[in-house]
Amino acid sequence: MNKGIFFGVCLLAVALSGCSSPEQPATPAPETPVTTGSTPSAEPTTAATVAVGMDTAQVKEIKGAPDDSKHEHGAGGAELDIWIYKDAKVTFENGKVSKIE
Repeated sequence: MNKGIFFGVCLLAVALSGCSSPEQPATPAPETPVTTGSTPSAEPTTAATVAVGMDTAQVKEIKGAPDDSKHEHGAGGAELDIWIYKDAKVTFENGKVSKIE
């Protein structure tokens, strides 16, 4: 009788180990950008885009430091800062994005 129980336990163990599906190679999850809130990062993020109304810190967090910049006075005495990147030109009016080219 002991042989019968031993055989049954072994058969059950083999059956249970064979019931699981074969392991599939793990598919890497797509990279998700991490935003740090109000703390500007040294490395610009790539997924976020600049939008009208953002301030200079938000744009710098997304695009990094501009390649070039200039300061002008707009109509009505508005202070214009123009940040020039190789792929965009961002105009700030009184510290907020007013135009993206």
